Amino acid sequence: MAAALASIFAPALAFTLAPAMLPSSKALTVSLMRVMLICPVVFGVSGLIMGILNAQHDFLLPGLAPSAYNLGIILGVWLLIPRMGPMGAAMGAVAGALLHLFIQLPGLVRCKMHYSTVLSLHDPGIQRVLWLMGPRMFGLLSCSSTL
Repeated sequence: MAAALASIFAPALAFTLAPAMLPSSKALTVSLMRVMLICPVVFGVSGLIMGILNAQHDFLLPGLAPSAYNLGIILGVWLLIPRMGPMGAAMGAVAGALLHLFIQLPGLVRCKMHYSTVLSLHDPGIQRVLWLMGPRMFGLLSCSSTL
């Protein structure tokens, strides 16, 4: 949602962050920003999958995912910048983010996870999370009171 709003208001954001920018640079900045805003959305989904796989003790694919992202950036710079200019690097970053996601999907399929929207405070897993969160929340509370 935040990425969609940032994409809509990209011209205003570009002006706010760099008011003295040339109009030609502003147009490029807005275009690059809109393309690059795809990455956090993809990384959000990819991070959830990474957490699921790590919880299932599957560390190979989540460990390879950052290398896939880097490969996408490298290929974008190497192959796309000569044809597309700076937009090639942005496209490479988006391709790398998608590779980061797609490399983990076989592991997600392999662990046969299913999604359910049921959230119950009586679930033993939820109770354990709440119990383990207690000391952390107490620590954060004591830190925030000193500010």
